[in-house]
Amino acid sequence: MRCQFKASPTPKMSAMGAAATASLCSLFIYAPAHAQMMGGHDHDHDHGTQALMVNMGDTYRLSDCDLHVSSLHIMGRFVVDNALGQMCDEISIAADNIMVMGSSASFEVGSEDTPFDGSLTITLTGDTGDDALINGVHDRFFMVMRGASLNLHGNSRDKVSWTQLGSYAGKGATLIDLAEPVNWEVGDEIVIAPSGMEAQEAEQRTITNVAAGGTVITLDEPLTYNHFGKILSYGGKDIDMRAEVGLLSRNIVIQGDDQSASTETGGHLMVMNDGRDRPARERIRRNAARALKANGISPDLPRPTYQNLSTAQIEGVEFRMMGQLGRQGRYPIHFHLLDDGSPSYVRNNSVHHSFNRAVVMHGTNNMRVTDNVAYHVKSHMFVFAEEGDEMFNELEGNLGVLNFALSQSERAFTGTAGGGRFEQEEPRAGIFWGQNMHTRLHNNVAAGSVKGNGFFLDTNAISKELALYQRNETDGEVCNFVGNRAHSIHRGLGSPDLYAPRVKGFGVFLEDVGRLRGANGKCTIKDFSAYKVQFGGAWLEQGAILDNAIISDAHIGIVDGQTIQDTVLIGQSENLVGGSYSEQQERRGRLRTVTRHMGHPQKSRGGIVFNAQPGARQIGDQTITDVTCIDMPSCLFFSANRGDDYTLQVSDIDLSDVPHPIWVSTRTNRRSGERVVSGRLIDDDGSLTGAQGTYEMIDPALVSPGHEPILFGWPWREYYQ
Repeated sequence: MRCQFKASPTPKMSAMGAAATASLCSLFIYAPAHAQMMGGHDHDHDHGTQALMVNMGDTYRLSDCDLHVSSLHIMGRFVVDNALGQMCDEISIAADNIMVMGSSASFEVGSEDTPFDGSLTITLTGDTGDDALINGVHDRFFMVMRGASLNLHGNSRDKVSWTQLGSYAGKGATLIDLAEPVNWEVGDEIVIAPSGMEAQEAEQRTITNVAAGGTVITLDEPLTYNHFGKILSYGGKDIDMRAEVGLLSRNIVIQGDDQSASTETGGHLMVMNDGRDRPARERIRRNAARALKANGISPDLPRPTYQNLSTAQIEGVEFRMMGQLGRQGRYPIHFHLLDDGSPSYVRNNSVHHSFNRAVVMHGTNNMRVTDNVAYHVKSHMFVFAEEGDEMFNELEGNLGVLNFALSQSERAFTGTAGGGRFEQEEPRAGIFWGQNMHTRLHNNVAAGSVKGNGFFLDTNAISKELALYQRNETDGEVCNFVGNRAHSIHRGLGSPDLYAPRVKGFGVFLEDVGRLRGANGKCTIKDFSAYKVQFGGAWLEQGAILDNAIISDAHIGIVDGQTIQDTVLIGQSENLVGGSYSEQQERRGRLRTVTRHMGHPQKSRGGIVFNAQPGARQIGDQTITDVTCIDMPSCLFFSANRGDDYTLQVSDIDLSDVPHPIWVSTRTNRRSGERVVSGRLIDDDGSLTGAQGTYEMIDPALVSPGHEPILFGWPWREYYQ
């Protein structure tokens, strides 16, 4: 495969020299290449027309406060140390592109033991127009390749990454209380998460004073919106509705340039391995797959290895105006086909105002992504997906605030994945999106999504195969999802869609894991909480188990689910930020009586819906036990037909201010005129219907006296005035 350059090389490429550009060429097409080096250093930092080369075996220790070059090509060591940090008020590096390439190459700012304590800003500049620099790669890149290492250790890693409000913060407030002391400073920028249905009520502010031992901070401008600040208790469970407050500032900054915002084309950081190892890697994968079928997956199983493994350790870094809208693989932090990510980590950083995602792990395993803050991001935020074989990654303690699903013109992936689904699901982007369930998701928060989902646990063919192997080792369990929270997930106006490939507006959306080529798998969503989720708290397909959850202020608490246990559902909580469901509100220039408009925001329709709308997954018998429904029209309701052999078994149902314990659809078959709802309800202890026993779904005993069952069809009928 040949590399095709433009007919007339750019001045920048001429300055770099033919040898360097040839090396770049071979690099980007994954072809074998030998290092080509330019001799000497260029120290003319007054203009950015020259390239700086760091040769293999050399160490370049930055000694100037300002470095501005067209290209920074590192094959040796490039070091920014604390001595320079103490000398300079601000260290600035600007380059059209930065390449760190080869097993002897490293870009070093501080270390794990001695973090960098100065102020460093790296600005990625250059041309990002239609004419790419080389093979689809434009300027504004920072690439770490062929066994190179990136070590960014800012001392702001030791600051509290995010916390929560300690009390209610009302519109107009300039002082806010925090739930715990923070070591933030005057001048630091923060984001306060939304508390209502509107995701875009997140607010960015700058700290002007820190008092009361770090628990009270003063803001540069009054708050525009109200933010809730209490832990509420319902049905014996607590739901934490204190708005999150995240730190955006870090002492190391990587950013796009002044044109990035207007073009939505920022910089991007990519860490990847030597392309020469790819064929061997694929062969090892195939051999490993045979072993997996026989032995199941284990984190200790030997993984395919690269001859030269690139690594990146990133902490205490702020990424802003990064990502390139509409371009595949151009993300603020992107681990690309590393396979083994165990030496790398991303912890206590911030990514904000990104034009394309935040942190992406593609073809990468065993990565640690912890205690990061992402804010105002287009498309998915935290991504462990693409091929479906990304396994054993750890995402813990991360906060995502305000992401935006992409319109058709903005999407980088324009195809479909079959069955009406979009390729890479950008039209319903998840704050956390992955395609392989072998991921540790603990204590993360999804706080504000526009037309997306909070946690989007997706699957594809490869991930289902791997789940099939894994269930042999774990009694069928294929997930590790514990203690996560979602709120302010806003799907937008219009009729909510129960057609599975289009569903958005859920706190957690779990794709089908129960059909694993004839074998049963299960995914347990444990210790989950959700509130102000415009469509629903949880969409659960075959194999899903919801255990110890609390969901409040949702149009629907839960859709489907194989097993739902130890769960509390609340229709309307004490949190009235954004207004209650019954008052008139001005939304987008129109005065609405909210209860008459199902689109926004959603009044509670009920607790658990059993759905079989066109395109939705049909799941088997279901069990509900130890479930409390509070302040909603109905606890359980059935929306469409089931097979005659379908059985729902319930026990320990507790109802409080629920006028209709169960609703059943009156839908009829258009041809025969007969009722199409069928199946059986087994009330083990009489806690739902008032009498222990077995009922047919069309049994009038299931319908509250004096009321017709809800017609649940297209469009939905308004019933609760």
